[in-house]
Order: sequence, then structure tokens, then C-alpha cells
Amino acid sequence: MIRRVVLDCGVAETRAVRLEGDDIVEFWFGPAPGDESLKRAPEAGDIFCGRVARTSTGLHGAFIDIGADRDAFLALAEGAAAPVEGERLLVAVRRPPLGRKGALVSRAWGEGLSPEQRAAIEARAAQARGLMNPTSAAMLALRALHVCELDRVEAVSLEAAAALPPDATLRDDPDFADTINDALDRALERTVALPGGARLTVDETEGGAVVDVDAGAAAEGRPSAGDLVNAAAANVVFLELSRRAIGGRIMVDFIAPKGKQARLTLLRRLAEAPRGGYEYRLGVLSADGLLDLTAPRRRRSLLEQASEPDGARPRPGRRFTLDWQAKAAIRALESKLRRLPKARPTLLAGRELADYLAVERPQWRDRLLQRHGGRFAIEARDHLGRRDFDLVE
Repeated sequence: MIRRVVLDCGVAETRAVRLEGDDIVEFWFGPAPGDESLKRAPEAGDIFCGRVARTSTGLHGAFIDIGADRDAFLALAEGAAAPVEGERLLVAVRRPPLGRKGALVSRAWGEGLSPEQRAAIEARAAQARGLMNPTSAAMLALRALHVCELDRVEAVSLEAAAALPPDATLRDDPDFADTINDALDRALERTVALPGGARLTVDETEGGAVVDVDAGAAAEGRPSAGDLVNAAAANVVFLELSRRAIGGRIMVDFIAPKGKQARLTLLRRLAEAPRGGYEYRLGVLSADGLLDLTAPRRRRSLLEQASEPDGARPRPGRRFTLDWQAKAAIRALESKLRRLPKARPTLLAGRELADYLAVERPQWRDRLLQRHGGRFAIEARDHLGRRDFDLVE
């Protein structure tokens, strides 16, 4: 099976996906080339010059102000002296912020750097605080997604190819950006369709997720339907958890297996199921079909990246963030301009979305003009929802 990362550098963001065979198993998002200086959440591998906000004897560590919404936590080695409050420290992010928790950082920030690079960062840290190693989104993507040995790295566009190492190849598939869009939309849906009318329902919690396996119409008049639905669910559950970047404690409620042999068969199918590089520790599968598993939380889930509390979409009690909607609108417009060189589309945007594009992100329109000329328009429409958009000819 071929394992590869595909990168797309759009005018509003850099996106990367990891594929195993033809299946997208993981997404990554970063700033568009030119937007690296915009404020963003810390990523694993970032190096910061921070300030010690406070120390904690009970936790044997210190909280470091690195300029993020929440202070990062630095665990101290056994016997190490605690830093002084207010002291400046160079630290590397080991795990980005998750939910209400700040990033985890380490003082081993120089790993993998040459003496010249370390000296340059130390000199910069003597003058200023904040991010010390601004890195291109393309390189961050490869670092984040290179969780297994890759067979190749591909680019969707010439802009993406220019941001990658020389051995990257240009993907001969002009519609692949739309393939990413479709896979992304499906990964943000609450339900996953299974054969015969069955489905998975994925509900995230602060500590993990609950996944329900529902036979639905597949169970009508078929005594053995439960075991067949369980087999179909086992074949996709780890891929879905990987695409959604869900970690923590996860409960999967399978249909109760009919007897010990059916339960053993389900366990075997789970052991053999494709997992797309998803790391997990399998717990107990109870007689009534409840499976307990845990997975490391190394970054925010896809739902956390795309949405915020309040509203009714994409989950009850959550809505897409304004920035996510703005990028989705620009993605749709850019995709049409790429695929149809003679098209003259118009992006109609709700008032809040239109104002955000015009005031907060005018550079995205400028980049579209540079790449595609003036054959598009972006217009505000009051009849649309404040964050909604539509694309018309």
C-alpha cells in the first residue's frame, strides 16, 4: 500500500492530507504562504522564548507565558531546580494546546538543530519574546503528518510544489483539491453511512468520544444483521477516528454480539481492521458489545479546529468559526477558478462573512487576483445567513 502526503497551497490556507492507498486518513491545516506571521495556535516543534508566569510545587513544574491564550506547562526533571518567576526561557512545544489545556513544552529545544541555528535562536531570544522559529506551513505539515515512513510527497499545485523539498512530485489530478473538500465535509458529519442503511454516530466529548453503531434498516428481517453491521463498523471505525483526529477515552457501542464466538470474531476483525496509522490501546469488549479504547491526544480534533460553541452546526451546540467559513468560501471559489479557466464565478457572502473577508483578510482577494486575474467577484448579500455563502456564475 502506497503511503503519501499531498499538499495544497491555496490563497487562504495550506492544507495537507495523508493517504494510505486511496484513503485520506488524516488532515492538516496551516497558514497560506505569506500568512505565517498571523497569530496561530502553537504547533508541536515550535520554539518560543517565554516568560515564567508561575511555578507549581505540587505539579513539579512551571507555567510559561508563550503568548498563547493559555500558559504552557513545563514539567521539571527529578531534582531540577524550579525556574524563577519572570525568568525568560527558551522552550519547544511537545504537544499543542488541547481544549482548555495549554501546550506542553520542554527545555530541550535544540534537538535536530545545527550549532549555527541554535546560536541564531539564542541571539534572537536575547532581543525579543515569542515564536523563535517561524516555519513554512509546508514544512510544519510534513513534520506533523510524517508519523510513518512515506513512499512519496505530492503537490496539488505549482505553488505547493515550490514549497516542498525537491523530491516532491506534482500530482496529475487537477480535481484532487475537490476530493479533499469532499472528504473534509464527510469527516465533519456526525454520522457515517454503512452498507444496508446502518450507520455510525460519532459524538465528541471533552475527554474523547462516544461512537454508536446502529443497524437501522439493515436489521429488518435479518437475524444475523447485527454481526454483519458490527463487521462493517469495525472495518471503518479506526479510519474515522484518525480522520477526525479524535483522542482520549473512546467508547464504541457495537450491537451486542450473539454469543461468545461472535464476540471473538468481532475482536479479530478489530485487530485486522485498517487503522491509517491511528494509535490506540484496545480495552475490554463487553458481552453486550461495549468497547473501551484510548488514544493519545496530540492535537486538537478536526471538530475543535473547525467549530466553536453555540449554534446548531456542524453539531448541536456548535457552529463553524468565522475563519473556517471564510476559508471554506475561498476554497470553493478558488477550486472553481482552477478547474474552469473560462468561468467568471461570484462569491455571495453573508454580511459578517463579507466584512471579515474585506477587512481582516484582504490579502486573500489580492492573491486570487494575482493567480486568476479579475474574472471573479465577491459580494455581500443580506438575504444569506451572516456566515453563509453561495457560489454562482
